[in-house]
Amino acid sequence: MSEIQIPEKLEPDCNNCQGLCCVAPRHSIEDGFPLHEDKRMGEPCQHLELDPASIQGLYRCQIHANLKQLGWATCAGYTCHGAGQAVSAFFEEMGIKWSEEFPDPKNLEEIDARDNKVGNFFFGFLALAEVFRFLEHINRRYGPSAFLRSKDAVKELMPEFCRELESEDSTVDYVNWVTVKFDRVIKDAIYGVTKKIVSTSAEPTTNSSIVPASRLSARSKS
Repeated sequence: MSEIQIPEKLEPDCNNCQGLCCVAPRHSIEDGFPLHEDKRMGEPCQHLELDPASIQGLYRCQIHANLKQLGWATCAGYTCHGAGQAVSAFFEEMGIKWSEEFPDPKNLEEIDARDNKVGNFFFGFLALAEVFRFLEHINRRYGPSAFLRSKDAVKELMPEFCRELESEDSTVDYVNWVTVKFDRVIKDAIYGVTKKIVSTSAEPTTNSSIVPASRLSARSKS
């Protein structure tokens, strides 16, 4: 079984991602998105290019160069810290591209009918975007030694996480993985270096996620 690889540098590589930040998260009006109604989790953003013949057969944002001017400042300031390309590569090894699973992203009935494995694609991205953000915070705050120790702790959990992502019978429990499993092993690793209790990975920041963890439910379609 293949595993998700943590990038050497926790930076996004959009050319090797399936546009997951434009599909996986919920976009809500109250969080500042210029929408008439909220975008559900797993529903492609209205501004994605729908032509699968684009770069590497992936979808791309049509307004990326003018996000702030058009009121999409939340997107302009967002980074997945490399989770997008890592999760995309993992699922591509299984032959899965979400755009091929439902080639008409505006067909909501088709989106609702997707199997658990495709849903786990999105939950995997959301979870690792938070985990990678926490790792980046550790690197900046506590230095390379603490970062490497916490990164190794995340790697130890990765086989179990990947097995759950591959499952066709169950949906990944996003909240449990982010706020319990990954959070616990990172904190334990850092405490071993600093003897300090660090802030939780689920704690809101100015650029933590397009979707606050508190609003996510592993089985919610909203």
